[in-house]
Amino acid sequence: MRMHPARSIWHVLLANSAAATGLSAWVVAAAVAAQVIEVDVPSLPAAIDIVVVLAAPLTVTARMASTENRHTALAALLTGALLLVWVGTELPLLGCPGWVRAALTIAGAAILATGLILTVFVRDRLPR
Repeated sequence: MRMHPARSIWHVLLANSAAATGLSAWVVAAAVAAQVIEVDVPSLPAAIDIVVVLAAPLTVTARMASTENRHTALAALLTGALLLVWVGTELPLLGCPGWVRAALTIAGAAILATGLILTVFVRDRLPR
């Protein structure tokens, strides 16, 4: 079945933003676990936290968006909200620089906004 062009564009944007942020989270988790990046908490629990809360959900969302799964909008809403909550609660405990917090806030807001756009504006074009 051929998808509507507007739906495909939003899925591509979501897949790219989630994949880029997810890949960054995987790299940061590996660097924290290897103690290349110094954090203010024990490195292994911090790395596991980054993988469970950021990298895995972002990877799943990117995969769903790339395959144009019908539940992509919900995944984007949950992942974007989870990223924003994590930035507000956990990131200050890790002792990361301010630019990391700003970049992750922008990424979370972009993913959340894309999920909202898919839910509100492109909803009527989704197959049932």
